[in-house]
Amino acid sequence: FVEDNHFYYCQGIEIYRDKGEKLGEIRADVPNAENKYYDYWGKDGERLYVWIKEWLMEKFSFEMKQFVTVDLKSWKTKLTNSQKTYDGFFEIFVYKEKMYIQNFADACDKLDELDMNGKKVRTISFKTAKGKEDYVVLQGIMDGAIYYMTWNGNQHKLKSKDLVTGEEKTVMQYEQPSYNKKKWEYGGSYFQRSGDNLFIKEKFCI
Repeated sequence: FVEDNHFYYCQGIEIYRDKGEKLGEIRADVPNAENKYYDYWGKDGERLYVWIKEWLMEKFSFEMKQFVTVDLKSWKTKLTNSQKTYDGFFEIFVYKEKMYIQNFADACDKLDELDMNGKKVRTISFKTAKGKEDYVVLQGIMDGAIYYMTWNGNQHKLKSKDLVTGEEKTVMQYEQPSYNKKKWEYGGSYFQRSGDNLFIKEKFCI
């Protein structure tokens, strides 16, 4: 990720910045570490949060139930077990000392909010006047709101949901050219900003 005009990245358990400047290592008492993967990591203030996932051959999927907190000043690490085990595929966001997890194996229209002790605080759902959203693709969390994409046919909407009040708003919407888009082939749209331009990236699974 990029923050404060620096580029941060990870190789194994080693953390680097910019062009190879090593900052430190992720060190934690992880049982059977050789079978674990440091999959997701996000920065919040002076702390780094690293989720550990394990490949389960018998289930042919990943399982995730532990994360490591790294103090970027002292490089002390803390291993925490989450209250809930997540398996399959997931999206994770870190925002103001909270983690937000969208577990695709559970439900795409729900988001778990966890504190930094791994305890689930609440579940946030995305609903419309007609009921739940069929398609929810999270874009990120900023300014106290969750931003997500949803669509119906060729009509696409970028919406926001306030983390405190739960109020949902349509930020922008657009219509694509008409083409045959099968339900299980289309993976959703993702927004990426560069300068004053907003790019929409579309994902397909064939």
